Amino acid sequence: MLTEYRNTVWFHVMFGFLMPLGMLFFLKYAMGEVDTERAVYLVGGNLTTSVVYGPTMLLINKIGWGRHTRDFDYWAALPLPKLGLVLAMVTVSLILAIPGILILFLVGSLLLGLPLSSGLALIPLIPLGSLSLVGLGAFLGTYAKDGQTANHLANLLMAFVTFLSPTMIPLESMPAALRAIAPFTPITYVSNAFRAALAGNFGPAFAYDVAIMTLFGLGTLALAHFKLDWRSQ
Repeated sequence: MLTEYRNTVWFHVMFGFLMPLGMLFFLKYAMGEVDTERAVYLVGGNLTTSVVYGPTMLLINKIGWGRHTRDFDYWAALPLPKLGLVLAMVTVSLILAIPGILILFLVGSLLLGLPLSSGLALIPLIPLGSLSLVGLGAFLGTYAKDGQTANHLANLLMAFVTFLSPTMIPLESMPAALRAIAPFTPITYVSNAFRAALAGNFGPAFAYDVAIMTLFGLGTLALAHFKLDWRSQ
């Protein structure tokens, strides 16, 4: 799986942080002076967006186009379990995501005046946060019967993350319907955990967010594993 991306690795790394970084610059210069609380909110939200834009889209499209191009015929013929295939895709997605997330953190912290020392708390959170959202990508990818459907699902998820979830907009400022949906998506807990780590708030709320992220990651990966077609035809 990893060798498939050896010639395009920088494209995937840049895709994971370029759009969130552009949004960060836009918000910074559109809003003018940003206080510490708002800076933490923006950097945490953009880190979450970076996780979704890169690895989650990659995984949705990988599974959808794998059906479309009949790569699954090859994968199913290999002497490996289905879970091994899913975890290989997830691992590659995480590897491609980490450089972009680190670059976004460094630039965002310098741009908005956050201490770089807060990044130490992100080291365990980056793979865990990526896992919870990549697991969602793997699960959504199982619904894609071809490449075009995968593209539509990926674009729908991007629209939700960018405009309809509490990544850039505070939850209390969102419509009631979206506030009701927020507790049922991993995006909410990943962004909350990133912001708590940046602010140094490691209380019960942070532990709760981490626990929910872990459950989302394991749960969505399990659903993807059981739903993914495998030697059934």
